[in-house]
Amino acid sequence: LRDGLRVLDSLAAESGGDRRLMLDLADAYRRVSVLQGMEFVANTGDTQGALVSSGKAQRLLESLGAADSRDPELLSRWGGVLAEQGTLHRANDDPKLAAATLARSAAALERAVMLEPQGPARDQLATTYKRLAEVLGGSANTANLGRKQESLDYLRRSLALRAQIVRDRPADLEANQDLALTLHSIGEWHYNAGDLPAAIEAAQEALRVRRELAAAEPINQQFRRELAIGISSNGTLLLTRGDGAGALALYEEALPMYEELARRDPGNENARRDLTLGLRDVGAALYHVGRPEAGRSYFERAYPRLQAAIAADPSFYNRRQLINTHLKHAAGAARCALTREQAEHAREALELAEPLLQQFPDNPVARTSRATAELELATSLEAADPATARRLYSASLADWNVLQQAGTLRGLDADRQSQAVAALARLP
Repeated sequence: LRDGLRVLDSLAAESGGDRRLMLDLADAYRRVSVLQGMEFVANTGDTQGALVSSGKAQRLLESLGAADSRDPELLSRWGGVLAEQGTLHRANDDPKLAAATLARSAAALERAVMLEPQGPARDQLATTYKRLAEVLGGSANTANLGRKQESLDYLRRSLALRAQIVRDRPADLEANQDLALTLHSIGEWHYNAGDLPAAIEAAQEALRVRRELAAAEPINQQFRRELAIGISSNGTLLLTRGDGAGALALYEEALPMYEELARRDPGNENARRDLTLGLRDVGAALYHVGRPEAGRSYFERAYPRLQAAIAADPSFYNRRQLINTHLKHAAGAARCALTREQAEHAREALELAEPLLQQFPDNPVARTSRATAELELATSLEAADPATARRLYSASLADWNVLQQAGTLRGLDADRQSQAVAALARLP
């Protein structure tokens, strides 16, 4: 890549305002940026280098007048570069800069769509709206700004565009795939807001589309992956509704798919992560149906995989997933009245959540992780050590109150906040 970049830099310096050459160079810098650090594709992990390369593409396009252009192709390229930069800022756990950059991308792409309503910018704009929704507050697993209603608004804009594209191109499998991804994100948003019926409706529709895609193209590994994720998501919704047996059936349908994908591509980080979370999900469901020994074996397979992922990449996402896995384990142990096991994993979660919140003090996901761990540990200690339990309940309530005052308390967590209030009223 270094040699290729040197060639590109030399050509850029000698471009002499040649429009065609400058457009080709901008595209080449974008391709290098993807190889350096773009998420969801094989890359070298150099997100800073990717930002530098993307910045060179941006400057080339702006030197051609992209910022004031009425050329939909130029606007589309410029908006695409900005979207890629926003995605890289998100990968670097900087949601504020990611949101600002993605908003600039959306503005450029909106102009392109106005000039060419069915052009390629429409697909890009739908993707950018979805990414902007995630950094504003639509993701429970990555750093975001906690601006929930804005997040839903952008998801709905993305869904409207995706539905329009599928109406125009019903046989386009990729367009249907993107529609399912957006429905999945809307389901996640409603789940985090505590609106389970709306979450189930969106998730089931997404799963219907994904089953059709996998049936239409059985050898497509990405379709298989997204089908497995959709099945798991529906399982999580059933588990939340209290249907442990239904959730377990779905999780056990998805797990062999994850295992097959990881076996086919052992170096694929996404495949390894999916398998890890699939193991965790089966473990959680087994506790829910009263089979803790079987459930424990699945968690024990997941933990070393999560720790290895953090050793390779100590990102917010990976650290959050390890915390979340300990919390799911603690909750399962509590359901089976295994108080010591509950306390062990709640304590592990709290010890991991504290430094995460110290590093990201304004991040609502990090604070939610700590509050949940405090509450879970307090519950496990209430009978044996009421004084410590009371202190933990107080700390948990303080965190929930911070989230509520900031407008970032998830609907799911309002019940946990009430649980802490009730415990403090009950304890001496």
